[in-house]
Amino acid sequence: MNTIATGMKFWKAVQRRDKMRFILYQLGLLTSYQNLKATRKKLLERGFDIKQLNISSLIKGLASIPLVFFEIIFLGVLFWLGFLFKSLPLAIKNTLPASLLGWIKFFLLSVFIGTVFSLASLFTYLSYVPDVTVLQEYIQTHHFRTAVAMRDSQGHLIGALPSPKPSPNNKISHDQRQGALYVDSVPDVFWDVLTAREDRALDFDFQNTSLVDVLTGKKASYKGINFAALIKRPLESQLKGNDLAGGSALMNLIIKNLYGIRYFNELDSRIHLLSSLRRKFAEIRGARHLFPYLAQHNGEEFKRWIAMHAPLLSAGDDVYGIRSASATLFGKRPNQLSGAEQAVLAAAYHRGVRFQPLSADAKPALHEARLRRWEKLIQKAKKGVENAYRLKNPKKMTTILTELERMKTPQMPKVPVSLSRILASLPFAKRQQYGNLKQRAALLVSSLNPRIIQKLKQEDALLSANAVITDMTISLPVGVNYEFKAHLNKTFAQIRRSCPSCYNKALGLPVNDESNGALVRIVVADAKGGIVRYYRRGFPQRRPIASISKIAAAVLLANAGVKEKARFCNKAFAGRKNASGAYQKGVAECDTPEIEGYSYSFIETIAQSKNLPLFDVLSNTKRFSTEKIAQLYQAFGLKDSKTLKGEKPQASQLAFELAFGLAEATPAQVHKIIQTLTQQLYAPVYNSEPHVITSLRISEFKAGMQRAVVRKKHLKYPSQLKGIRTYLSNNTIKQVLQRVLASPVNHNKGTLHRFKRIQGAKFLIAKSGTSETPNGITRDKWAVGSFRLQGKIYTFSILVGTDDIENGLGSHVTHDRVMYPIMRDIIASLRK
Repeated sequence: MNTIATGMKFWKAVQRRDKMRFILYQLGLLTSYQNLKATRKKLLERGFDIKQLNISSLIKGLASIPLVFFEIIFLGVLFWLGFLFKSLPLAIKNTLPASLLGWIKFFLLSVFIGTVFSLASLFTYLSYVPDVTVLQEYIQTHHFRTAVAMRDSQGHLIGALPSPKPSPNNKISHDQRQGALYVDSVPDVFWDVLTAREDRALDFDFQNTSLVDVLTGKKASYKGINFAALIKRPLESQLKGNDLAGGSALMNLIIKNLYGIRYFNELDSRIHLLSSLRRKFAEIRGARHLFPYLAQHNGEEFKRWIAMHAPLLSAGDDVYGIRSASATLFGKRPNQLSGAEQAVLAAAYHRGVRFQPLSADAKPALHEARLRRWEKLIQKAKKGVENAYRLKNPKKMTTILTELERMKTPQMPKVPVSLSRILASLPFAKRQQYGNLKQRAALLVSSLNPRIIQKLKQEDALLSANAVITDMTISLPVGVNYEFKAHLNKTFAQIRRSCPSCYNKALGLPVNDESNGALVRIVVADAKGGIVRYYRRGFPQRRPIASISKIAAAVLLANAGVKEKARFCNKAFAGRKNASGAYQKGVAECDTPEIEGYSYSFIETIAQSKNLPLFDVLSNTKRFSTEKIAQLYQAFGLKDSKTLKGEKPQASQLAFELAFGLAEATPAQVHKIIQTLTQQLYAPVYNSEPHVITSLRISEFKAGMQRAVVRKKHLKYPSQLKGIRTYLSNNTIKQVLQRVLASPVNHNKGTLHRFKRIQGAKFLIAKSGTSETPNGITRDKWAVGSFRLQGKIYTFSILVGTDDIENGLGSHVTHDRVMYPIMRDIIASLRK
């Protein structure tokens, strides 16, 4: 409603009293009673109580009233003043305007005085000294909104994760905004074009600005608040009939984007006006307390925050900032962007950039809409470049404008080279997901995310309150690992097709219901412990590790001086048997050990996974006491059934569970055992556990320093299985173990002898294991060990199993059918 025009109608209505009711009806004054009733209901709902009036309830109440109702009240006051004009006391009558022109002058003077008073009040509030506690709240929010950039071992930006820091308060969450990637510095053209478009009056030297400077127009901005824009832009909005100009300068945008629109909307979800008021108050509060901090060093930190907390990409659930946009759109870091690319991102500050469908996507309507959007963006960028450099640097302006003319709309998100071929074959909707760094991380490393997030939280807990993790490097080459997983999925499909009756649980991906599929966990690490290949399906927890426990038994025996040719009696034990070979159920006595099946050598026992001979030798309590075997369990991190129940174990029970594969551990713990043994036997210079994060980049604001100190932290993962080293006290023990632990592959009857067919790999340690359900159906298949390939040492752990102890994994599931194809894919992937 145009208040001035309506006021003139009121004035004419005063002069023509016979038409008063008709005009009042037209203006809506007769409906004010209904408006009051509806408003009263809203006031009560929002907690507005006239008997207990306070600032909070007043704001809630005023925000509940429709704006048009305030205009109606104003017009009503004008009407009654006019209607009662003749009956007003003479003193008052002489102070009121006597003509329409007088009323207009009176109105304009009132507006002028009110505006000056409002600007003076705002300036006075902003000029107060910032509160250190409030400033710290903003910095903590900034840290919470600083996402962690994830780079793979080859340096590719392959995703982003929300900050591991806890929320500064329970009202702020990552669901409202994922965060922003940290930037060291902001490129010049981006900043110049952005300020030329959004806030030319921005002045970091605010200390020399006075109220007179603001009121006289000498300086339009103070502490990041553009006073001139507060008046000019709302008027432009009314005159031009749009709502795009709201007087927001860059400081306002920092607060708005730092918290996110959803944060303010969720505080007052039912009333849009109130959420807008809250946001405006928050922006002014931020200017008072935060701007002096950001303005230091010619706005160095201000530029960083404005470039970080900017929705340059259109996806609302992605991380913000120039760094994510430049990496996704152009495959570059911010300091590598061309002038034209910087200008485009500056022009995209409010609406963001969208990818253009390929002609092969057959989406003509979307293609045209995105093309028009891109052309409009280019025009905005050109205008910004002209405003920034027409007078200051015409030559630079011409160069950038020429680059902008040649720019093409982005069609394909920038990804590692190894992924680009795969990406090109995906439909448009799937392809766009890789342009979202949050979704890209989920697509590429989702199986590792829980492990990564846990480690980030541990590291963050060690930092000071003013330090934040901004980047991390992981050991995994994500593009290569993506191809590795794709090959494994094909392998699992082939396994399933070749023997459909062998499995009760589907192998591999994709599946929607993991309860109908097998648990799969495949991990390969290098000699230093960095994970280089990873595949997981489901979440396998602690479980019996089958014959993998014989590795610990072998270490115990070698430490006791047992040589690889020493023979163990294949003595029978009630209800138990070996998996294969002569005399599977054992023999009563070993009077004739030379007869096949009566006894097995140390190396044969491990290579062929013989349970009865191993149990017989471990049952020698004179040699292996309860304390000695219990220490072995502790050194290897294994759990026995008695200890898990809180009971005290005995030597015979511990030996039994070790020999028959009933000892328990998590798959991760099993890999730690293999990693530690391999390092001790073949790579003693290393002493680390399998890990995925290799280094972190940390930004810290130290006391007494105004600039952030950026440092890199190389993470260390010292092996927690230090007890294993005590069993490897001399070279003789190590040499025996080297031969014994490689025997499952090297021995002609070894359980993994088929691995020898894989060319190029020399297996150093290898052990397989099969656990069964009470019904004798295969539950889990294990294969663990290490190998040397192309001069490098790798460790591996493979588990294919199920938590369904009733139906198991399936019948006739062998290592040849499952483990050999998996190992073949592992070696082929590492050979590239």
